[in-house]
Amino acid sequence: SAGHERDPGIVPRLTAELFERGAAEYQDMRVSASFLEIYNEQLKDLLNPDLKRKKALYVHQHPQMGVYVPYLTEEAVISHSECMGLLDFGNKIRATSQTNMNSTSSRSHALFILRITCPMNDGKFQRIRSSTLNLIDLAGSERVKKSGAEGQRMREGQNINSSLSVLGQVIS
Repeated sequence: SAGHERDPGIVPRLTAELFERGAAEYQDMRVSASFLEIYNEQLKDLLNPDLKRKKALYVHQHPQMGVYVPYLTEEAVISHSECMGLLDFGNKIRATSQTNMNSTSSRSHALFILRITCPMNDGKFQRIRSSTLNLIDLAGSERVKKSGAEGQRMREGQNINSSLSVLGQVIS
């Protein structure tokens, strides 16, 4: 979550630290960012929200690459402020709606993905160290009675609750 200026969330604190420490320690560090929304079990690229996308987004598991989303936009970033700009851009097009419990209730889950690569030279070998950080903002579970949700909002809440339940099963 982005948090507020006086109390920044985990993403602003992490990216500030990443670029402050990483740049000091690794001059050749490269960072790229992606931003993905999961809304009603559909994937949306929050950095390229074009609805006329040639290829639909889907989750793929690869033996070497792990879990990833083919065709998801990946933007090179060189600073904390660039990361915050991408986060702000994507958050403006995320699915939100008013409920009895929250005036701007998030109706989706979102993943802000940072890929970091650094060349490493131990004298004998040139290697590349890479890491992926998946920063996840989960929509909160809802009680239909308290939220006052009906129709589309109720279906969104059911999808949110269903995916949170599956996540709970995966974690345990």
